[in-house]
Amino acid sequence: MKKKEEFLYLGLHFSLSTAADNCGAPRRRLYLYAPDGKRSLDQKCFRSTDNEAPKKIEDGAKELLLAHRTEILGWLRDSRLPKAPLSLYAFLEHGRLLHALGSGRATVRRLQLLGDFLNVSKITPISDVKSINSLIPNIFTSNQARLDIYFSLDILYQLLLEDGICIKNPFQEKALRFSRSQAEKASQNLTQKHANLSDLRAFLYTFLESSNSEPIYGAALLHMLTGLRVYELCGLSIESFQAQNGVFSLKIDHIFYQKRGERPTFSALLDSAHAYRYIPLTPLCTAILRSLCEKRLTEVASLSSPLFVDQSGKRLVPEDYKKFIKPYISELFNVKNADFRTDFMRENFSFYARRICGFIDAQVDVLLGRAPQRTFELCYPGYAHAALCAHLAAQLDRWHRLLLTPEGLRGIPTLMLSASVKKGATLHIRTPHGAESTIEYMPSS
Repeated sequence: MKKKEEFLYLGLHFSLSTAADNCGAPRRRLYLYAPDGKRSLDQKCFRSTDNEAPKKIEDGAKELLLAHRTEILGWLRDSRLPKAPLSLYAFLEHGRLLHALGSGRATVRRLQLLGDFLNVSKITPISDVKSINSLIPNIFTSNQARLDIYFSLDILYQLLLEDGICIKNPFQEKALRFSRSQAEKASQNLTQKHANLSDLRAFLYTFLESSNSEPIYGAALLHMLTGLRVYELCGLSIESFQAQNGVFSLKIDHIFYQKRGERPTFSALLDSAHAYRYIPLTPLCTAILRSLCEKRLTEVASLSSPLFVDQSGKRLVPEDYKKFIKPYISELFNVKNADFRTDFMRENFSFYARRICGFIDAQVDVLLGRAPQRTFELCYPGYAHAALCAHLAAQLDRWHRLLLTPEGLRGIPTLMLSASVKKGATLHIRTPHGAESTIEYMPSS
C-alpha cells in the first residue's frame, strides 16, 4: 500500500511516496514540484530503511535542487517563490558565495556564522529584511560576530542584487557603518584621552573670571581640580568647607544623586561604611572656595545651605550641571562627542595626579572616592588625618601651580643654593610639595 506525504524544503514543494515490497527495504519516490505545487518537475527513487530515510530524503532533495538550479533561480527572479528563504539561494550559489567572501581564517569563521544564521532563519523569506535584522542581535551577542554576519549578509544580498532577485542591498550601508564604528573604537587606543596642560590652563583662567558672579563656574573649577563626582559636587554645603589644624579640606558626607529622568535626592553618607572622606585643598582650591562661601553667606545663606545653586537659588541639579559643562568640554578640549559615560574631568584628574603629583594608585582611589585595591590602604592609613591631608595637598599643589604658571615661565628654576664649606657636608632639602633630596659634598684631599 502506497503512502504519500507532502512537505516544504528550502521554500519548495516536495512529496514523498513510500511503497512496501518484498526486498526488505521500502521503495521511496521523491518528487520536486513547480511553484504552483501542482506540476511535478522531477523525481528520484531510492530504497531505505526507516532509520536511513531522513538522511536520504534530504540528500535527494538537494540533488533535485541542484539539477534544476537554473530554473529555480529564474523562479526567484520572477518572484514566483515569495516564501523562499535565504538558505535556498545560499545553497544554490554556494560556490559564488565562497568566492565572494574571499579566503583566509576570517572566511571560515564567517561561513560558520552564516550557516548558523541561515539555519535559524530557514523559514524567513528573502524579502523579509525586517525579520532578518531583528534576529541578528538575538543570535549574536559579540560585536565581532555581528560585524562578521553583517559582512556576510552584505555579500549575499549583493549577489542577489546582481542576479536581479532583489532591487537593493539592505545590508550594504549597515555593514559599512558597523565596520566603520569598529575601526573607530579600535583607533581610540591611539588617540589622546587627556587634555594637555595648556588647555586646562585656558579652562582655569576662563572660569576664574566668571566664578565670582555665577557659582556654577566655581563648581566646574572644583570639578576639574579635585576630581569629585558630579553628584558629590552638587551635594556640597557651605559647611563642607572646613579647616582642621590649619589644613583646609572638603568633607564629602552628602550627595545629591539623580537618575536619568527622575528628580534628584539629597542624602547623607554613612560614616560607619567609610563612604565619606576628606578632600585636601590646595591654596588654589582654598581661594576659590573661600570666595564662593563668602558670597553665599552674604546672600543670607546658612552654613547648611548648598554651596552651589542655580539662578533660582536652589541646589544645583546634576543634570543641569552636565548640560552646562558639556559644550565647554567639546569646545575648549576639542572633544568631538561629549556624550560619554566616563567623567572627563575625573579622568584628567586621575591622569595628572599620577603623572605630576606622584600619587600612588591607592592615594588616587581615596581622592576619587574609590575603594582601594589593597587591604593595607583600605584599613591602615588615616587619610582623614590632618598631617596626611596636608601632605596630599602639598603633592596635589604641584599640578595646580603648573596650571597657574604661564606657559612661557615653565622650566625657570625656583630654588638656587650657594654654599662654601671646607669640610664634608650633607644637605637635606624637603619642599612643601612632597619632594625630597639629599646632597653630599666631600672635598678631595
